[in-house]
Amino acid sequence: MSKISEVSIIQEPEHYTLTIRKTINFLKDFPAEAGQAFGRTAQYIGEMGLSPMNGPIVCYHNQDLEACDVEMGWQIAQPVEKKDDMVCNQIPSRKIASAIDLGPYEDSDPTLEAVFNWTKEKGLETQGTIYNCYLNDPNRPPAEYLTQMYLPLK
Repeated sequence: MSKISEVSIIQEPEHYTLTIRKTINFLKDFPAEAGQAFGRTAQYIGEMGLSPMNGPIVCYHNQDLEACDVEMGWQIAQPVEKKDDMVCNQIPSRKIASAIDLGPYEDSDPTLEAVFNWTKEKGLETQGTIYNCYLNDPNRPPAEYLTQMYLPLK
């Protein structure tokens, strides 16, 4: 729908992610795969007595919709042991270019484009991955979905 925040640089603190990484057909498989990954990783985080730092995240390692390399899971404050296909990664403190989108997920491309364009205009280099952090419950009407979209900076 629309970008509801200005693009800005944020200093993200060191943290960890617990994710499942897969290559999927994004248009056909993403909702089911993401739901399964979010559920399994959230359950394991709970078993460890932890809580997520925010909403679920997706890291896009490429933009090939037919063979999309994605990590799906949560940000957490401390490490946990690997379990099955769930991997815990340490994310160092870093700067990110970020904006928040309001509206259906399928209409969020203009916000992501705005983040890309802003980084180019500022002469900033990105690290090649795209992150979406889903800030509210997907049971809300799609017009109310809030998604933080960000690019790690070099």
